[in-house]
Amino acid sequence: MYAKVFLVIISQSKLTPLAINQNHTGKVNQISRHFGAVTATPNIVEDPKTSVGIHIVFGMLASVAIIGNLLVCLVSIHQRAVMKGALHTLIFCLAIIDMLTGLFAIITPGFVIPAEAFPYPNGTAGVLYCKLIDSEYFLFSLGFISIYLVLTITLERWFAIAQPWRYKVLFSVKNCRIMVACIIIGQLILTIENILNETFNPAFIPPCQWGSVFDDKATRNIFFIIMETIRLFIPVTVIVLCYIDIARRLFFLTKIGQNDNVNKSITRRRATITAFTASMALIVCWLPNELYFTLFQFEVIQLDPNISKAFKILIITNSSLNPFLYAITNELYRDGIIKLFSSLKSRKHGKRNKPRATQVFK
Repeated sequence: MYAKVFLVIISQSKLTPLAINQNHTGKVNQISRHFGAVTATPNIVEDPKTSVGIHIVFGMLASVAIIGNLLVCLVSIHQRAVMKGALHTLIFCLAIIDMLTGLFAIITPGFVIPAEAFPYPNGTAGVLYCKLIDSEYFLFSLGFISIYLVLTITLERWFAIAQPWRYKVLFSVKNCRIMVACIIIGQLILTIENILNETFNPAFIPPCQWGSVFDDKATRNIFFIIMETIRLFIPVTVIVLCYIDIARRLFFLTKIGQNDNVNKSITRRRATITAFTASMALIVCWLPNELYFTLFQFEVIQLDPNISKAFKILIITNSSLNPFLYAITNELYRDGIIKLFSSLKSRKHGKRNKPRATQVFK
């Protein structure tokens, strides 16, 4: 499948920028897309080899995100007797979101397949596709859901260490599921501006066109910074402050075995390290992209397509990196992967060695 896609990418990369981006008026229409940001950018001729390489990287990362997080989900289900409780429930939900992120990176133009080479549907299907998929509505909704899931995991760790008497009440499995549902609904609502900004015009190539619901620049900037603050800057700040306090409590105020038994303290620290690495990976992968587009939105810098794609590669990297972080930092996931493959191998071996029914002739 990918071989065919890359052949299309290579053939399309040989077209001139005018042939790719020219609309029905004969003008080149190149618009930057990042939620509230709508600013015309200069026409930049990209190196075809660099463009192909970037799409290949997107394809590889998306595939790893799908396969890796699917494996995390299967391990969680296979080892559900051991992997239970709030933390593993939240990690299971995060793995599903990361897996969907990889899937939407494949079907969203501009990531694995360039926009000019993408087979856009026509009619009503084209309108829906532009508003829901090409607008990156689902892709970035999933990203912001991931951010708030990581925030919830951070708060779960903080309550487990700082206020254990409230932990069992607040972070029951039932409450975690309610929190996840609220996060999903909330982020789908907060990102609805993408749907409103995108329009379908079959006279354009590509037919999906990005605009803005706000005509006034000042209003657009205010809305942008409010959304960025809610969706990213507040959760990132809370995550950092929580882990500073967790580190203070774990490594400076409490010694292993002081209040709890040794095994329980070690397990708690191990779970916290897993959550911490996932949180730091999210901040490192997401913050550069959001800071870059914030500076661009306020016209502090000019948009560079290569830098923009590099930062989006970091975002997809976050989804593909998490399964490896779980396995490296937590032996439950390492052992779970080994047991899952051992179980599959034994089942396959058992089927091969299963005695065949013999037919008795009378």
